[in-house]
Amino acid sequence: MIYTGTAAWSIPKIAAEHFPIEGSQLERYSLRLNAVEINSSFYKDHKAKSYKRWADSTPDNFRFSVKLHKRFTHECNLEIEEVDLMENLKDISALGEKWGVLLLQFPKSQDFDLDHMKIFYRTIRKVFKGPVALEARNLSWMSAESVSLMKQYHISKVIADPEQCPGEVEGEIKYYRLHGSPEIYKSNYEDDNLNNLYEEMNHATTDVWCIFDNTTFGYATNNAVTIRDMGGNYERYQRNHDGRSEYLHTIN
Repeated sequence: MIYTGTAAWSIPKIAAEHFPIEGSQLERYSLRLNAVEINSSFYKDHKAKSYKRWADSTPDNFRFSVKLHKRFTHECNLEIEEVDLMENLKDISALGEKWGVLLLQFPKSQDFDLDHMKIFYRTIRKVFKGPVALEARNLSWMSAESVSLMKQYHISKVIADPEQCPGEVEGEIKYYRLHGSPEIYKSNYEDDNLNNLYEEMNHATTDVWCIFDNTTFGYATNNAVTIRDMGGNYERYQRNHDGRSEYLHTIN
């Protein structure tokens, strides 16, 4: 399965024609794309009831990736409060089976620390057994010790563009984060790039997540729709939805 979406579910004007015209932003978004990355969770804690409401307002096949709060990754030098982390993850668990991935992103200044990350991963696995993806920004996270620990706890390495830490770590999933190239957050991905990306993802032997983060000018949403449509024609996708397809536009 290829899960395709963007970092946040807002629908920019340049992509509005691809989405139904009725419903909340998330409802409209989820009838066209089948995944989203919640980035607001990096800056603030959402209550369990919010996560449940979001899960309840999306189709059965929809999945959420949730970015872990920065107090655990950027503000504590990897010295986490285990109880706090577990409580945070339990709130996210209100997504139920729609919680697809936990995303970890550490600052470029943060070096890998074996002892701290053993505690970090072990604490996560007490609550969440699903896929975890880590976006490495410091080459120490690609050391033999780090890679070995990632494999032990089934942590997947994000395949980023632009890539700051080349290399792959075989995990439960492949997770692409496409920030925009050559200008980060701003550049559009042209059709040739997207065709090559889809071909690469289509040959994966695991589930694939494809998240576009080039959101400044709205290109992320158009790029995600293009990838999504490569997986099958949109009319068939409409018919598979549970009685909501009457709101959908016909895509030429």
